[in-house]
Amino acid sequence: MSRTTSSNYSSPSFPIANADSDPFDANDIQQLAAAVNGHDHSSGKGLTVSGGGGSSLTSSSAFLSADVNMTSSSTWYDGPSLTLAAGTWLVMASLSVTTSTVGAYTMRLWNGASTTYVSTAFGLQTSSGYAGPVAIAIITLASSTTVKASAYANAVSSTKILAAAVYGATGNNASWIHAVKIG
Repeated sequence: MSRTTSSNYSSPSFPIANADSDPFDANDIQQLAAAVNGHDHSSGKGLTVSGGGGSSLTSSSAFLSADVNMTSSSTWYDGPSLTLAAGTWLVMASLSVTTSTVGAYTMRLWNGASTTYVSTAFGLQTSSGYAGPVAIAIITLASSTTVKASAYANAVSSTKILAAAVYGATGNNASWIHAVKIG
């Protein structure tokens, strides 16, 4: 028989069989059960885990409260926005856009001034069309910054960013921005 004592558990400690010829001992199961029952990653009860364990994530969300009419072509129109603290954030946004004009459109996540974090293009090839593009970015901010989801159109006619979905709406949740602090 060749056995050693667990190096990661001291309370309780239990033997580890480290050769194929070691016999199975029913007491081994009882010792393992006691170790798992008291397992919390503190010193002597498994490998120590630092950071993140049990901590909560910081998140923030915003929804467009009213439709935004896009009355001029080649102009950025703001949808929902969030003010985020310094740090690294996973930011996701979607804008529901409707129009009666065939055209090309762009959505972007940006700081409202000069920095575009991500943009995505989409087209509506029929009149009375609807689109819901999604943009996702990991953004590192040095200080508190407002991040916006905005839309741009090369042609407009009854074009708007919608607050509520066209069909089956259950409130103003069609255009949104969500952020989760990841660092």
